[in-house]
Amino acid sequence: MAKKPNRPLFILSCERSGSTLLRFILDTHPAICCPGHLYLGPLCQSLYDSAYYSIAQLQKDAPESAKELVAIGEVRRVVLDMLGRYSHEKGKSRWCEKTTLNINHLPILSKVFPEGQFICLYRNSLDVIHSSITTSAWGFMDELAPYVQKNPDNFVAAMAESWLEKNQKLFEFEQRHQDQCFRLTYESLVTETNGTLAQLFSFLGLEWDRQLLDNVFTTHHEKGHGDTRILFTETISQASVGKGGRIPLSHLRDDLCQKINVLHNGIGYQPIQMLHAAMQSAADTPLQANENVCVEDLDLRDFFEEKMTEIVKSKHDEFRFRHGICKIVIPGMNDESWLLDTTGKDVTFRKGATNHADCSISISYQTFYDIFKGDINPVDAYDQREIHVDGNMETALRYGKLLFNG
Repeated sequence: MAKKPNRPLFILSCERSGSTLLRFILDTHPAICCPGHLYLGPLCQSLYDSAYYSIAQLQKDAPESAKELVAIGEVRRVVLDMLGRYSHEKGKSRWCEKTTLNINHLPILSKVFPEGQFICLYRNSLDVIHSSITTSAWGFMDELAPYVQKNPDNFVAAMAESWLEKNQKLFEFEQRHQDQCFRLTYESLVTETNGTLAQLFSFLGLEWDRQLLDNVFTTHHEKGHGDTRILFTETISQASVGKGGRIPLSHLRDDLCQKINVLHNGIGYQPIQMLHAAMQSAADTPLQANENVCVEDLDLRDFFEEKMTEIVKSKHDEFRFRHGICKIVIPGMNDESWLLDTTGKDVTFRKGATNHADCSISISYQTFYDIFKGDINPVDAYDQREIHVDGNMETALRYGKLLFNG
């Protein structure tokens, strides 16, 4: 297959659909750099307006279509220059942009980048609704807030409307630009990873190497907006598939269900009622004998001390690059606290308290045990308010990744 180098690449999806995971995978490929959200859609629209009402108007006797082409050319020049220099410095031939807001700016993106390729990333509505609600304990992200304002008494309906509106735009765009689009579902990405990615990279005209997956979570990726859960991830997991079965269908209006079912059918998903029933059935499947963990006789305090000491020792060199003090507070047990001190030559972990910590992480012994055994993801624990953070959030994330990841 002939390669298609240097074509702009976009991941198009609504929020909570797995775009951060896909970004990390693409960014690991030797030919592609995929930074965090660049907001190219809003940027292109703003640049177009500026160019159209300034430099394009110098073409006094030109037809309207010619003025539009001048403005589009200016936008293209600015963006390609910036990202061309970025990808060149990264030693890569292609760049990819993943901002979820781009889904609201597809007309301008397709005009500015007529040769672009688009990965249309979908995730079933129920799982997106569940994820959107459970990750919003401290407030809904800006992209979701308008839907909550419209449905303040029904968050399920709010998130359903968000999913429907955005994925409808994506589906219609895909139908109009089929030769430039590759349909990908989150479910296939995490359950049939190798085969799905082989097809994707074939579409991109790039070679796919299964061994690339071994480096996804160890390769350095640029900072950027996205799912913080990725910071605590070491492998591609199917754990989030099917959690939408916990959504009460009674909160979904009939008109919403009907519209979503039409779109589900177009994408290839089951109708909501059937999908919900299948999710609940899977969730009710009893654990196998080897999955049961007996903790009644376990001294969680001893477990915490032992495992935390092991973690600090095993990751000593990594902690040395984190200059600061992290206080870990254990609710209950007289609010016992521990200090992880990386300010000196040696990394120390000791029982004690201080008012001068850079950050504080509050976690119970039981939650720590559940994370360590893999029964709960650290980000899920945070979303469910099992972990509380005070102080410098970025510093806490750095320490948390080392303490709780793996």
